[in-house]
Amino acid sequence: SINSQELNALTKLNIQYGYDWDLSDPCINTNLGAFKCDDSNQTITELILNESLNPSELPSDISSFKSLQTFTINKGILIPNNINTILILNGFDSKFVINDYKNILPENLFYVNALRLEITHNNPFPSGYNIPTISNNITSVVSILTISVLNTFPISLAKILGKLTVLEFHIYGEDFLFTDFTALNLNTLHYRNRVPTNRFNLEQINRDFGFTTNLVLFVSSTLLNVPVDGVYDLRNLSSSSLILGTSSMDYNNITYPGIKITPGSINTVRLGSWDREQMGISHILLKNLDIFQFRTFIPMDNTFNSEMPSGNYSKVTRLTFDNSAILGILPNDTCLIRNPSLLSFIGNSISDIPTCFRCRWDTLYEQFAGNEELNSHEYIQDCPEFKITTNLSEVVLVPTNGGFITISGNDLGWDIDLEGYQMVIPNHQFLIPISPGTGVNKSQFIRFHYPTYNTTQFQPELIYSYYPPDVSTLISASNITTTLLGQNFGNDIRVINVTINGENVNVISANHTVLLVEYQLKKTIDNLFNVKVIIDGQLKEILFNTLTDLPTLLVYPRLNPSGGIGVFYGHHLTIDQSLVKLYINNHPCEIKSTNETHIIFLYPSATIGYTDFKLNIASYTIQGGIRYLYINELVDPLDKFIFNNTCENGYFGTQCKDKVIDISKPIISPKKPDVVIKENVPRNISETPIEAYISLVELRELDIDKDVVNSYSLSKSDIWKYKQINDGTFEYQTIISINTTIVVRLLWFDNSTSVSFGDRLINMNSNTLKYQVEIDQYPFESKLNSLQLVMSTMLSALTEPSTCSSRTYGEYDEYEYAIIRINSVKMLSKFIRYGIVDQQVRLISNSILDKDYKAESYADEIQSYVGINIPYYYTNVNLDPDFSLLVDLDPSDDPEKQICATHTLSKAQIAGIVIGVVLTIVLISSIVIYTLYIKSLKFRIFLLKFKP
Repeated sequence: SINSQELNALTKLNIQYGYDWDLSDPCINTNLGAFKCDDSNQTITELILNESLNPSELPSDISSFKSLQTFTINKGILIPNNINTILILNGFDSKFVINDYKNILPENLFYVNALRLEITHNNPFPSGYNIPTISNNITSVVSILTISVLNTFPISLAKILGKLTVLEFHIYGEDFLFTDFTALNLNTLHYRNRVPTNRFNLEQINRDFGFTTNLVLFVSSTLLNVPVDGVYDLRNLSSSSLILGTSSMDYNNITYPGIKITPGSINTVRLGSWDREQMGISHILLKNLDIFQFRTFIPMDNTFNSEMPSGNYSKVTRLTFDNSAILGILPNDTCLIRNPSLLSFIGNSISDIPTCFRCRWDTLYEQFAGNEELNSHEYIQDCPEFKITTNLSEVVLVPTNGGFITISGNDLGWDIDLEGYQMVIPNHQFLIPISPGTGVNKSQFIRFHYPTYNTTQFQPELIYSYYPPDVSTLISASNITTTLLGQNFGNDIRVINVTINGENVNVISANHTVLLVEYQLKKTIDNLFNVKVIIDGQLKEILFNTLTDLPTLLVYPRLNPSGGIGVFYGHHLTIDQSLVKLYINNHPCEIKSTNETHIIFLYPSATIGYTDFKLNIASYTIQGGIRYLYINELVDPLDKFIFNNTCENGYFGTQCKDKVIDISKPIISPKKPDVVIKENVPRNISETPIEAYISLVELRELDIDKDVVNSYSLSKSDIWKYKQINDGTFEYQTIISINTTIVVRLLWFDNSTSVSFGDRLINMNSNTLKYQVEIDQYPFESKLNSLQLVMSTMLSALTEPSTCSSRTYGEYDEYEYAIIRINSVKMLSKFIRYGIVDQQVRLISNSILDKDYKAESYADEIQSYVGINIPYYYTNVNLDPDFSLLVDLDPSDDPEKQICATHTLSKAQIAGIVIGVVLTIVLISSIVIYTLYIKSLKFRIFLLKFKP
């Protein structure tokens, strides 16, 4: 039984309202439905007060009903003055109903502590009834309101209903103003008009409210203007549900489509009366009504006397044609309905149905009850027309992040025994979900009509494979990582193998479209290399090609008949050795290493002479002739100045008979990086003393036509900051106007040593001076532009005996050279044809700029300007020309090339001096990740003497 507090409250209500309740066992006795209990009969959940003595206040004990869910005051009952207090004390937050109330509503009624408030009326509408104007601005807690109105809905009431989301209202007046609701923030509106003479203005309600969902309109047919063309135009209406009543609605003369709506605006249409007991529509022809534009169509007890039309039933979710005089055979199109459980044809005259319904007859036959001719067939559940039309023998490809495979057929049903499937066309097409994965020849069984038909016919096997990987681009992620962008990588790094530039790299992570691998992608203008990705056995190879021009060879090596190692030099080659195939005289050659500007290869022996070669770089082919010749024909015109590492300390030359002569340390200027070289020991007094000068002139930016775009002088003393690092190292620094920093270091070596450059070892002898020039990031005006570092070398006779000067230029194998000479003293400039640009060995060029700078050309003074051309770069560049000052007793140059003084002095044989200067230019970017690379511009200076 209920607890004592609630029993006490019921007793007081029984007395105060003059009821005759039997409270001996309140939840068991009927008590005229005045209250209801929960399932355990221990607490009151619903309380209904009917006509009574109408006390002005409720007993406070009513607050004892802690589980009260619905409180109803029926007609004839006054609203107690303390209704708000009682409900609030009770903590009531559910449903408060005032049924057929005939008095003026109190203002505080709208502040009851109820989430749902219902105030309803039945005809006739009470003349004294009215909705009060609200004076309090406190927001009501009511979220669902059902109310009847006469002529107006006070705007003041709309303003306090700030939490109202659902409004159902009945109109009894003829001049209702829809604008009264514009202050509401509704998502659901139920509208029912009970006055047949009031025309419903569809355009007005759509304009004033702008509802797009959950607008339910109960519209009497007399409220709709009779269409002249036989079509009811509802395109101005946005509603999810529409009920069209029966009163004099002119259905008999409508023409197709009968009703026009904006697609998706009205989901549910009900044709007929509000109540099933009333007579439905008669004599409407379904062929004149487009029922396929509505998701739900419920004609409800009408007399159509026609067959169901053919059409796209897949747009329809629910059809209810009970007792509507539907005749004949249902068309096969009805198998397209989205949900067969929401289809009902009870009590019609249907003679036969499509086989799709027979496949599920055990669960659908009740929805066709009352069709005598159909029931006479005594159908049993079978599926004779089940068929899969998709070719399941063909392997279907699926993305590695998963997807769907389309299965088509006939009578496939409305669902399958598989989680995550999608029905595209009921009974005809499904999307089968495939989980993420990788690999080929995977399988999955699909069970149709399960468990009704548990045979192999209804459980076909689907064979599929995942798409192979595809790589679209590579992006440098950090110093040591590279990102591959593409698709179908999967997400299991255990089945992923990546090879870049012939190097098998470690895969860090994968997520179907992005692979992160341990590989340093070098940033260069020209890139040509292969990328191979294998995902669970599926291979994808792509050629990463950003070449700015076709691969070109500039220097062909001359080959030794005995075989050996050769080097091709060129532009736009490849860093990927696996892409290179070389054939000499149809013999395949082993490729040792490659980059953008050279290819090192091992070639076979052959007879002297020319032979054919073919070089394949990916899809590019270069063919030509190459020469074999004796090794002793390979004579370097400067061989006598090359140091021999096998000589004892202090000697050099091919036979170790030439001796290095000590020179004093170069004269270092504290104002700018210029150098003056003098002998430490005077030569023969009869010989004209010579001094050598080396200096930086300027840095120039050149366009593609080699015209100067910008130039920055490096010869001014006031732009450099100087400091001495130690006894043999001196540093200069300047910032030119485009905010580019240039650092020059001069290093003096007392003893011989070796330094590496690219893949070669360069000897540096004792008494050597090296320049290191570092230039950080330069803002090129165009990627087609280049830089040119201009240096000047000069020989000068300190006295004025008879002298002659000359210039000579030439080339040999991997370098070019220029010689300026006064008598037997030569300044040799030697330029190697390759440099390290952005950490890659590339061909570089050098320019003689004597005419550009009007170099001095006198018998006792001669000058040379050299421009070292630096291609566009991202990070850094290393160049390595040699400048050597030497004394030579060999015959003089061609007299026609000499400039001589007008008088002559006597000459004695003198010892030779060789002063060598090695220059290496280093340009580095400010990016920290490249600071481990060699960044230097070097001068090597050494003094030599040839013995007679």
